[in-house]
Amino acid sequence: MKKIYNWIKKIARKNPTLFRVVLILIIILVVGILSASAATTGDVPDTDTINAAMGFVNDIYSDGWGDKMDMMKVQAYLIDIKDNGVVDGDWAQKIQDMGNQAIDSVKVYKNDSPGLQEVFNQLAKFGEELTKYTIEIIETSNGSSTNVILR
Repeated sequence: MKKIYNWIKKIARKNPTLFRVVLILIIILVVGILSASAATTGDVPDTDTINAAMGFVNDIYSDGWGDKMDMMKVQAYLIDIKDNGVVDGDWAQKIQDMGNQAIDSVKVYKNDSPGLQEVFNQLAKFGEELTKYTIEIIETSNGSSTNVILR
């Protein structure tokens, strides 16, 4: 261990700028790895469950519970999970808890009696419609550009 320490010290004295650059790159790499591992959600629910959770959140807030901004943030958090199973945004713990609770709630609907499965299907359909979009390609004389139109 002492040999490694002396070797690093020797390099730091000979090339101080290179040593600092390498040290900074190592720190950035470690922070990036730790951030990526912290951002994963673990067991990612299937798309229908996330869609149903978005519909569930909409139903709760449509009935007058809470703030519409919270509803939109929770739905955006659920879309974040739906996209690739990784939470990209910097979501407040309250929003994460509400989104995860919505997922847990609709899982009960999915695995219960046929009546509740129908409710699950309706919620999932709403969530799917909420995130559906079409892509229209407009060709110009300079090439083509893509516009995303939300419905």
